[in-house]
Amino acid sequence: MGYKKIECFIRPEKFEEVIVGLEKVGIDGINIDKIYGYGSQKGEEKEVEDYKQKKEYEVKFKEKIKLEIVTDENKVEKIIETIKAHAQTGKVGDGKIYITPVEESIKIRTT
Repeated sequence: MGYKKIECFIRPEKFEEVIVGLEKVGIDGINIDKIYGYGSQKGEEKEVEDYKQKKEYEVKFKEKIKLEIVTDENKVEKIIETIKAHAQTGKVGDGKIYITPVEESIKIRTT
């Protein structure tokens, strides 16, 4: 049996709902990061800031939450469906999910 790594980027306001859903389907472990970036939406909602030099600029980066889950291949579909069910708003910027194979896993403590 192989392993897969699921990386997903979701809206911060959907974080708690997604985590509760994932815990209900029995995820084995998860890593979470608060990140900033933009995708195809190119930071649609633009903010303008005024600095001492009186220059204006557009802030394109949006806050997102990145979740990383490494799991058995047979759990991938259930995890993806759970993320989609709890993260989707139907608006631009709902996020992305990426799945990649895990070639090898090494436990540092026991090697």
